[in-house]
Amino acid sequence: MSTVNQRLDKLETAFADVARLEAALAESERARKELESRSYAAAAAKPPAKKKKASSRPPPLHRAAAIVSRVFGKPSGIPPGYQFVYYPCSVRRPLKDIRRTLQGIGLNNARVLDIQYPVGNVTSFLLHNDYVLEFTTAFHKVGGGSPLLDFDPLDPANLRDPKYASLPPDLRVQKAREVENLRCLRALSFVRRPLRVSVARSFLEREHI
Repeated sequence: MSTVNQRLDKLETAFADVARLEAALAESERARKELESRSYAAAAAKPPAKKKKASSRPPPLHRAAAIVSRVFGKPSGIPPGYQFVYYPCSVRRPLKDIRRTLQGIGLNNARVLDIQYPVGNVTSFLLHNDYVLEFTTAFHKVGGGSPLLDFDPLDPANLRDPKYASLPPDLRVQKAREVENLRCLRALSFVRRPLRVSVARSFLEREHI
């Protein structure tokens, strides 16, 4: 029971960190809007644009079919949860360009919850377990190679900042875990709110937070 309580305490701490990140993001957005309002203050006022009616068109057929299959189809047998899938990369591209590329090869960006560079030559994609096969298959079809099954985000060798070079081995292990913890908290801050608890639960089960 004490172990469960400790893990629950860790989860509560994680959500507190996420709340602080959200507050920082909100403050950044507020400052941006304030700056924009000052920039446009001197411009001539324009008549308000007419609001467009919200589209009532159904989603594209392939997306609707995927939703029906996922919600009403036969259970896949894949355990619920989320995981990072890692791929090697030769160049660090802007994340918006990566998402545009994913869309171009037929992947659903809404199911790619977060993209990061845990180290300089590795890209991580946060996916639901039942989307991993479709994602990796799409990559393979266009020559994207195979995921890095042996990549360990907790490996102290990932600490490439020279300021960590002099740390003794035990502190390097601790620092690598701290860096991974912060990376997962950052990912949580970008996950859509309805999914955040279930993603955090997966991180907790894998001891990433």
